[in-house]
Amino acid sequence: MPWTIELTEDGRFSISSNAPGPQVDVAYKRQQRINDRLGGRVVAAYVAPGTDIQPALLAEIEATGFDVLVIAMKTIDQYETLVSEIDVHGLWDPVSNPDGVTVLMAMPPGFRWIATGADFRAWLPTVEELEIS
Repeated sequence: MPWTIELTEDGRFSISSNAPGPQVDVAYKRQQRINDRLGGRVVAAYVAPGTDIQPALLAEIEATGFDVLVIAMKTIDQYETLVSEIDVHGLWDPVSNPDGVTVLMAMPPGFRWIATGADFRAWLPTVEELEIS
């Protein structure tokens, strides 16, 4: 979207655009697709029919401070359609796939296969400790 920034005669800045409305880029659309799948939460887990998220994994994630939205897909076709949509729209958060029984999870950075609590914690962004004096 083209922006025009001007300094007015009275010393103020003026910012304007001739765009007919909001314009979005590919990164915005990708993030919007991910957010649509999170259901208003920070973490969502998608499980195929007949499977469940391992209680130990769920407990480790909850101990980290996250309430996981667990979405049980009704059919294998529904689950495969979701994985296909993730592939087509590039919604994966790139990382090597872990070994073992995995769960398809979504967080704001994207989708990822998670097998252990350590896999989940490795996915979290680094937070620098602040010293307030």
